Amino acid sequence: METVDCKQKLLIQKKKMKITVRVHNGMSRCHALEVVESDLIYNVKAKLKAKVLFIDDAIIEYDNKPLADSCALKELHIQEGGQFEARYPNLIFVRSLTGKTMRFLIDDHFSDTIIYSLKEKIADEIGFSPDVQLLVYGGKQPKDDCTFADCHIQHGSILYVSVRLLGSLRQIFVRTLTGKKLSFLIDGHFSDTTIYSLKE
Repeated sequence: METVDCKQKLLIQKKKMKITVRVHNGMSRCHALEVVESDLIYNVKAKLKAKVLFIDDAIIEYDNKPLADSCALKELHIQEGGQFEARYPNLIFVRSLTGKTMRFLIDDHFSDTIIYSLKEKIADEIGFSPDVQLLVYGGKQPKDDCTFADCHIQHGSILYVSVRLLGSLRQIFVRTLTGKKLSFLIDGHFSDTTIYSLKE
């Protein structure tokens, strides 16, 4: 009797099924996965890693309930074809032209966050001031005073940033003794600029 129970447990652990995970990152794509009932949510995320950016930061939901990484699929009594949701609460991703992807946690009032405040966060990462950054989302360049809601930017959305240096404009940075980084745009003859004029 005990041997039969052990065999049944092994069969449950090895029983394969297909599920789908809809990733809400501004594109809302579905990914099909093959899993076994003994898999944890942690294992589901591991299977998604090759396909989905920063999946470790996502919250996986089933039946509108957030799941801990330690939750086993068998506890959810899911059926073949069960659908899960992956969401990124308060997270935004920004890709630069060099291929670097940055993640930013937006604290409170996500929808009311303005583009310029996101650019300030990006400036700390890439070293270029908000004034020379070009942000693109959904093929459009949102204005600095637009909110995320105005631009339909959602939790987990991916934006793209490039830097615009027009004509003879050059940007330099000065770090103060307190550690604060200051950014200055120099117009005209960069090499002829004096330290005194910079101090002004």
